[in-house]
This record gives sequence, structure tokens and C-alpha cells, in this order.
Amino acid sequence: MKLPRSNDELVAYMKKHGMVKTPAIIEAFRAVDRGDFATPNLGQVVYFNRPVQDGDVHLSAPFIYADALEELSPRPGMSFLNIGSGTCYLSYLVSMLVGELGVNHGVELNEALLEHSARCIASTDERLGRNTDIQVLHGNGLRVAVEPGCGYDCVYVGAGCDPDLTLPYLQGLLNVGGVMVVPFREELIRMERMADGSFSIRALCNVCFSPIVMADAKKEGFRGTPEPPPAVRFVVKPWSPLCHSVYPRSFRETVLNVLMANAREDSLPGTLPPALWMEIMGFARRDWFSESAIVQEREATARSKRTGGGGGGSGGGGGRKGKGKAARGNRGGGGGSMDASSSSSSSSMITSGCLGAARTMALLPVRAGSAAATQVVAVRSVVSSCLVKEVLWSGNRQVAGEGEKPSRLTKRRRK
Repeated sequence: MKLPRSNDELVAYMKKHGMVKTPAIIEAFRAVDRGDFATPNLGQVVYFNRPVQDGDVHLSAPFIYADALEELSPRPGMSFLNIGSGTCYLSYLVSMLVGELGVNHGVELNEALLEHSARCIASTDERLGRNTDIQVLHGNGLRVAVEPGCGYDCVYVGAGCDPDLTLPYLQGLLNVGGVMVVPFREELIRMERMADGSFSIRALCNVCFSPIVMADAKKEGFRGTPEPPPAVRFVVKPWSPLCHSVYPRSFRETVLNVLMANAREDSLPGTLPPALWMEIMGFARRDWFSESAIVQEREATARSKRTGGGGGGSGGGGGRKGKGKAARGNRGGGGGSMDASSSSSSSSMITSGCLGAARTMALLPVRAGSAAATQVVAVRSVVSSCLVKEVLWSGNRQVAGEGEKPSRLTKRRRK
């Protein structure tokens, strides 16, 4: 049997043997030349259906990447994490599938590979006339700091893992409906997070991967591992109209409902200008308006009522005492207010005084480092963590026409 000796021949070979079936994935393999992510020393061997290695540069067999992409099924706007991204060949294939609005992150412990992958991405971008937004950071793949509500739709792990040591951490990286392809011991596994929090797991094929470097490897005598292995924190893109389409459906519907309610004079969202709502949404977490978040909010509200109301977070009870103290009371503690538990317990304490403060501060001309700038940040923290939920959910109810009893905020404003 003739072995493939070019990228086009490799794609034809994979199609013939049923390794790839999805048209978009086939086109991605055709556009991204596997040889561009290898070294010149490997020559045409890089197009054989087998793993290749030259020093630090290693590429898994093409069928492994094909299986991974077919199972992950990346689509435009999805988020992807590549643990042990290596040459970034797979990351670039994914970039062709998730598009410009997708999130494409990689983690690599080997600094030499980071430099190699950066060159490969740049040269492929130049050849294809693209400007790929792939964030690849140096660090340990088992120490990725994932912000709440900012998990991934697709995750690929390029090193062998022990499920007894890594499973809980890896599961925490996935969004609901998210899929991970990971080698557990000698099997390549597909793992999907279900809506009820459980995981569907099935084996794909037998594989042999080098073991992943554990976060405490230095203590175990693993030479060459940084001390300590660096944790990784990616920049999370805030909501904006440009990336609206990549946010969860519940989030998109909330934005739409609130902007519709904002146009009504008798609505609670109408108390703030539309431009401020657009900015506020940039502070809201991706998971705030999901079904599970709403259930948690209701449970927290019920607990708060049973215990007599509770405190209002690090800003204290400033919201009950008028406009001026609402801003002052939260100036020092706004940063912690993005926590879901604190926001849920304090949403019931927001008053029309905070609405007035938000309107006033939003219109103030501010100078960096000034007291006014500090107050703007404080008010934005209050609005984003507490008022957003009360007002946005109010907007959802008003647009839906639900006959729920108006909140204390609504009653007070209509007097």
C-alpha cells in the first residue's frame, strides 16, 4: 500500500479509511499542512499515519487527531483548551473550526515547544492569510485557573493521565454539554458533562501516551520541572455585542429581554440608560442566567428569608442607607462581589438609592486615580454583582409577561 507523502495525500488516505467524515474537519486537515508543524529533519515521514518525533517536537498519529476532532466536534464560537499543546497542530486545526469568535487556549510546560509552536502558528497564518487568536501559555496543564462560568466546550489532553489523581480536576474544566478527549492509562476516553452534573464516559481506542507531569512532580524528584510548576490564568473575554453569539443561550436571551424591557417606561430596567446596561453585561458571568444558577439563587433567597435576610457582602448594608453611603460602603469591597454566593445573598438589599448612584456615577467625567474614578469602580461592582440579577431577571419576567409580584425595588420606584 502506498504511504502518503504530502498533506493532500494524507487527507485522501484518512478519508479512504474512514478516519474523518465531517466535511468541515476534512477541510481543516486539508488547509493546515501537518508538515508545517514538524521539523525539516522529519521530511515526508511526517505524513505517515503514525506518531513522529524530532527532539522536543512530537506529533501524535493523524488518526488520533482525527478521532479527537470528530468526538469534540468544535463549531463556530465554541471554547477549546489544549492541555499539553506541543506544536499547536491540533490547536490550529481547531481554530479553523471555531472561527474568529471562538476561544482557543493552550498550555505547554516545555518552553522550547512554546517558541516552536509560535513560529508554526505565525508561518501558517502568513500562508493562509489569517490572524489566528490562539493563546498558548507556559504552565502546568493541571493547574489551569478557570474562572466561574468560564469553562470549556472542548478539551483535549495530550498526555497520559491517571484518573485516580486527575479526574475531578479535569471534570471541573468542562461546561455543561462540554466534551473532553483524554488518555486515561492505555485508553483514549471521551467524557461529556451532562445537564444534571453527571458525566458520560466511553472508550475510543487503545493508545500509548507519555505521562502528564503532575503539579507536585518536583517534590517527587521529576527533574526539569519548574519549581513550583506555574499555574495558568487565561484572559477571559468579557461580553460585548461583538461576541454576543458565543455566549450561552440563557445569557443571550437575558440581554435581549432586558434591552426590550429597557424601552418601556414602566419597567425596572428602564431606570438605567441602555448604554450602561451594555457595559454592565460585560461584568456579568457567563453562567449567571443558566437554569442551575437560577435554582441556586432561589435556594439562597429562601435561606436568606429563613435566617432574617443576612448581610449584603463586603460592601455591607450601605445599600439601605441612601445614595452616598451606597457608593462609600462598597468602595473597598467591590472586588469580592463577583462571587456568586455573595451576589445572591445581597441582591435583595439593593435599593433605588443604588440605582441613583449608578446613574450619577455613570455620567461623571472621571480622571484615572481620582476619587470619582474609585467611586465609579465601586458602583460598577455593586451593579454587576447584585443589581444585575435583580433587574435582569425582572426584565426577563416583564418581557415574558409573567404575573409575578414586583420586587421591593419596583414597588419603591412606583410610589
